[in-house]
Amino acid sequence: MYTELIEYIYVYCSDFMNELERKAASHYEAHVRLEQYPNHPGYQKMFAKNLSNDPKVTELLKVGYFAFRMNTAERIYRDHKNELNLNLCPDCGQIARTPKARQCRFCGHDWH
Repeated sequence: MYTELIEYIYVYCSDFMNELERKAASHYEAHVRLEQYPNHPGYQKMFAKNLSNDPKVTELLKVGYFAFRMNTAERIYRDHKNELNLNLCPDCGQIARTPKARQCRFCGHDWH
């Protein structure tokens, strides 16, 4: 699976994440925000609740965040391939930048 498709699925098909993947994504985001702004009281209040002590969550993230994203996108694609609404270029078949994009970033084809 190529990088652009992994990114598209992870960002725009997150409804297909399972509960553990959602917790891991929330945990990672909270960890990053709290690390960036350790003294920000609003962030402490907002993000601390998303941190997880679940060993299954930390196990998913143990391989690194980008590997986690790739593994999650690959699982979603494998398990829900026929349900995904992928915006593919009608000319070259590559993935568009967003679900609403109407111009291919690879071949330049425009399907407005």
